[in-house]
Amino acid sequence: MRAEALVNPVSRSGKKVYKKFKPLLERHFNLRTVFTEYRGHASEIARESEADVIFVFGGDGTLNEVVNGLVHNVRFPFVAPTFGGSGCDVARSLGIERNPEKRVKEVLAKLESGSGHRVHLSRVDTASGGRFFIGVSDVGFGAEVARRFDRWRKLGRFGYTLSVLESLKEFKPRRVNFRVDDDPYTMEVMMLVFARTPYFGGGMFISPNSDPVSREARVVVLKRVGPVRFLLNFPRVYSGKHLEMDEISEIPGRNLYVETPGLPVEAEGEYAGETPAVYTITEAYVNFV
Repeated sequence: MRAEALVNPVSRSGKKVYKKFKPLLERHFNLRTVFTEYRGHASEIARESEADVIFVFGGDGTLNEVVNGLVHNVRFPFVAPTFGGSGCDVARSLGIERNPEKRVKEVLAKLESGSGHRVHLSRVDTASGGRFFIGVSDVGFGAEVARRFDRWRKLGRFGYTLSVLESLKEFKPRRVNFRVDDDPYTMEVMMLVFARTPYFGGGMFISPNSDPVSREARVVVLKRVGPVRFLLNFPRVYSGKHLEMDEISEIPGRNLYVETPGLPVEAEGEYAGETPAVYTITEAYVNFV
């Protein structure tokens, strides 16, 4: 069976994790290894891949590039995420094994039995274009945090916290008009999250009720909240208890339309343009093992 190891060398732990997997993969697969060289390279590799399964050694950004390439690949290989990046929230949401030996055995068993996860991709479209994504995309404060996090990514969770503090100083809530499916809303909003997976931002349990295998999303709305109250309650997002706050709403749906212009948008940690934005759950899918 042919496997491709796609390694992001810029990832905090991509190369390190790959070295642990390499002898195991060579034992069980006809292995080809490719190191990404620039942003968007993973999409190009996935688009042209002739492997039966692609092991991804990078974070959610790398995995997101892979799925955006796979939608154009007629061979349709399986995808095997690893914990090879700073976030890996999709891997966490799918409950995959961290241990390399157990992970390879898990993948082999799923390939043999066909018991992987079929995940329909979401898509966000802005004036800057459109992209598919697996887990979480957000509008507003979270996108601003993601933009700043590029500077602090090597610091992991601490770097993310620094990005949050920087963004709190400058980002102001906006009155936003949006629709979830056919239901209109107008709220003063800091952030709108379109979540297909429970985890986000390197382990934050942003949407506990999201299930990537389902065909439904959860729109998590963070309304106006003061900086002191925000910081005091921020740790609750790692347990999912932030949903108990009065300033947070959760709305189930399949589509999100953000009509108010000028708000930043990110998908899986990558800048995706500004609102207006349209979110949909598409018929395109990826088979994860």
